[in-house]
Amino acid sequence: MGNELSYAYHISVITADCSHASTIDSLSVTLIGTKGQSNKMKLDHKGLHFFNERHKQYKMHCKESLGDIVLVRLEHAHFQGKRWFCSKVIVEDCAGGRSFRFPCNSWVKKNQSVELREGTAKKPSEDELDILKQNREKELDQRRKTFRWKTYAEGMPKCVDIKKTCDLPLDVQFSFSKNTEFQFTLTSALVKLKLAEFIHLQTHWRSMEDIEKYFGVNKTEESEFVKSMWEEDTFFGYQFLNGCNPIMIKKCKEIPSNFAVTNDMVSRFLEKSTSLQNEMQKGNIYLVDYQLLDEFPANTIHGKLQYLPAPLCLLYKDPDNQLKPIAIQLKQKAHPQNPIFLPSHSADWLLAKIYVRSADFNYFQLITHLLRTHLLAEVFCMATHRNLASVHPLYKLLIPHTRYTLQINIMARDKLLGKSGVFQTVVQ
Repeated sequence: MGNELSYAYHISVITADCSHASTIDSLSVTLIGTKGQSNKMKLDHKGLHFFNERHKQYKMHCKESLGDIVLVRLEHAHFQGKRWFCSKVIVEDCAGGRSFRFPCNSWVKKNQSVELREGTAKKPSEDELDILKQNREKELDQRRKTFRWKTYAEGMPKCVDIKKTCDLPLDVQFSFSKNTEFQFTLTSALVKLKLAEFIHLQTHWRSMEDIEKYFGVNKTEESEFVKSMWEEDTFFGYQFLNGCNPIMIKKCKEIPSNFAVTNDMVSRFLEKSTSLQNEMQKGNIYLVDYQLLDEFPANTIHGKLQYLPAPLCLLYKDPDNQLKPIAIQLKQKAHPQNPIFLPSHSADWLLAKIYVRSADFNYFQLITHLLRTHLLAEVFCMATHRNLASVHPLYKLLIPHTRYTLQINIMARDKLLGKSGVFQTVVQ
């Protein structure tokens, strides 16, 4: 027997270090090389071989050298558990001294067989063996069946055709630790801010004292500063550069035709001996335009139609480098019932700034955050899964940056965009 099976390989199977990664079940392994294929060998064990970070080594004997090992096939044998997270498989050629690494980094489910390619990144043109070309195509065919495109709504980027997070492949779902952290962070935040009892509150705020009741619990130096400065024009301008949505502000070289601001209107809010035109030429006048919101219908909440502004806001950078608003128009179309508000308008001016802040929130959540971050990221995530095999260098580069994208977006479509979601029940 020793003469017939004279070529040996050491096979190391490593389980990942994450929650619920281990299994007590048996596996079988087949090595596929450039010169041939081994028989299937059962990885027998007594005890807990496939436990977290467990590095278990086996010895396989073959009649002759298999050449360079290009694939490792893992199959279940008497699999009783639900899943096992394999980190990698390492194959060492005992005679030649060469080592081949096969990253897995994925869940292996019951009754599932997986083929792992040697970890060197390769483009399709670099696959010389038919078996590797077939492996690449087989992987992509399966991915395209799993990650199907769907049109969620006309005009929106396409998304994955999966409605429930539990129907996602295990590899793209939240890990146990991530899911636990997600739920814990939400719960602890509600408890810390003492908002749990108010989360479904439907009464109106009547005064600043009402807001203080809800948000005055966890005071910080920053929150107290905001509380004392929120009405100031300088703080209002500061937020366009340092708030959550700093991409809206643009240098204004010409006043828009639908925003009839004149020098006579705003000259008193500029430095003496200057004009609106001069300050535009110097690059000191800026514009924030929420035109895109003009295309959205206002929401109806608790039977009451909301007001959704689509404002234009003109700002001036003074000699002290402070950015101040000097004119606000709340809707896009110039009209006698759509006046231009100025800093001299006292209480109306404060209300106009509040409406601009409301528009900024709506724009940030819908466009900057949801569309340009989540939904566009999902397009790239889907394209990566559907078009790049795991051995492709671009896949290796991109895939860490798409982690959890599909799950969080499915949750967003349910919790934010659904009929009873946040955008339907809370946002204007």
